[in-house]
Amino acid sequence: MKKSAVLSCLFLLSFAFSFAQDKLSEALHQDGFENIQVKTTSTDYFLAYENNRYRFEADALHKVLKLIVSSSIVQDEIHILIKNRNIPYSAVHTSKTSLEKLFKGDMTYNEWKTSSSFTMSLDELRKEFKGVETINSSFYKVDIPVGIALSYQLGNFDNPIRLKYRLQPELYTTFANGAYFNTLYNIPFLFNDLDNYNTARSYSMHFTKDIRLPYETFLNVNAGYFFYNRYGIWAQAAKFFMEERFRIGIEYRYTQNGLIEPNFKTYNSGDFRSIVLGTFNYRNIKYESDISLKVGKFYRGDFGYNLDFTRQIDEVYISLFLRKSDLGNLVGFRFRTPLGFKKHLSPNRFRVRTREYFKLRYNYNTSTPAALNYDFGEKILSDLSEYYPSTLQYGLEEYFTPQDPTLGDMIRSLF
Repeated sequence: MKKSAVLSCLFLLSFAFSFAQDKLSEALHQDGFENIQVKTTSTDYFLAYENNRYRFEADALHKVLKLIVSSSIVQDEIHILIKNRNIPYSAVHTSKTSLEKLFKGDMTYNEWKTSSSFTMSLDELRKEFKGVETINSSFYKVDIPVGIALSYQLGNFDNPIRLKYRLQPELYTTFANGAYFNTLYNIPFLFNDLDNYNTARSYSMHFTKDIRLPYETFLNVNAGYFFYNRYGIWAQAAKFFMEERFRIGIEYRYTQNGLIEPNFKTYNSGDFRSIVLGTFNYRNIKYESDISLKVGKFYRGDFGYNLDFTRQIDEVYISLFLRKSDLGNLVGFRFRTPLGFKKHLSPNRFRVRTREYFKLRYNYNTSTPAALNYDFGEKILSDLSEYYPSTLQYGLEEYFTPQDPTLGDMIRSLF
């Protein structure tokens, strides 16, 4: 009789755990979260998710925490793993008791933040999700972000401001863990004589593989056709120390000049060039500021360095840079600001949405190609800045602490 009672209690507890787990998974799924994984023990609740619905990762995390508080899960210890392309990026460890106090106003945000843990150290937590079923996979879904890019040139009294606007639809799909395909099409319009590239054509097309290794080490390999009419391979590796505070890495690019015309014929120049760079980054967490240094051999074969100072304000990035090499030196600034909706439509097999950011760069001196580099769009290390523990903490603070308008708010209001 006692044995039957014990078995009945265990069955009911198991059913309660499973029911609460399924209800929260369902709520996350309905809101558009992907790659959801849930595991429970008698005291701990493990949740992994990927956000492709909210533009800013802190907004997505706030939604997840809100769903947890309103759910009927009975475990108190909560462990949240945040992913991108199904690659783990960062984690939050907290308790349901403290979350309930936070949302009720019985605990201040600083008190909750102190009692919780935000981290990029995931080696042990990742093991908890091995073999756990994935709900609402992000694989083989197609996103088409559409945005506007601006090219300009200042100078010459006869034509002091030369502008060209470009409509740039992209196609993006993930087909395995950290593996995705991206292509961007360039459609010039409303231009005057800035340059001769006035026909619609493919601007970039590449395959990418992101890999996360133990001890906060990341690898990124790309093959395809990149910006500035280069095609070949691009790879980088980076290791983080003390969470996001320090990062060292290496970049290697080996590309040839080529141009994909509207008929998709590639014209080769035989001009193979390599870039080999050592990279160093220090992040001041209090001020969300980064000092980055790249040293090595650049695109024109010149040896030099690129020094960059960036101030991040949530989703807004403002940078000052200095490039110096055998060919001379160059200074300038660039910024990136949010553009489009804060919340996209739910991810589906096919989704058209606005591009999330607008970027602009200004070179004080355009007469020198010193320390010339080239880019191609998304990269795992640039994406990571939204998942940094400090970025998530600062982003969540706005929901629980009265805030005066920030510089980021004022910049966003202009777009």
